[in-house]
Amino acid sequence: MKSALIVDDQEAVGRTLKRHLEMDGFDVQTVGNGIDALALLKARAYSVVFLDLMLPDMTGLALLAKLKSDNSAARIIAMSGDDTLLQEASSSSDAVLSKPLKSVEIEKALENAGLIT
Repeated sequence: MKSALIVDDQEAVGRTLKRHLEMDGFDVQTVGNGIDALALLKARAYSVVFLDLMLPDMTGLALLAKLKSDNSAARIIAMSGDDTLLQEASSSSDAVLSKPLKSVEIEKALENAGLIT
């Protein structure tokens, strides 16, 4: 089964994205900070990580760099309302999504990552 980890400190974003991904057949877990995300990523492999770039305990860019240095096989989709952060993350993530999230953009990012057809 496809699995997704949502890393976002905004609960409403996490809930909405979780429902969307579950409808696409993903097993979904959500966390609100980078420390918890790292713990889950050590314990389990995920198909995709939706990563907010503004977290309370570390920057999403730092977590993104950690995932890349660990050679994580997960597709990484960076999310933010800050265009500058999205631009910084674009070269090291599989896709970037501007907040507020739109269903059509989520679907397109998943299709481009080869996770849905």
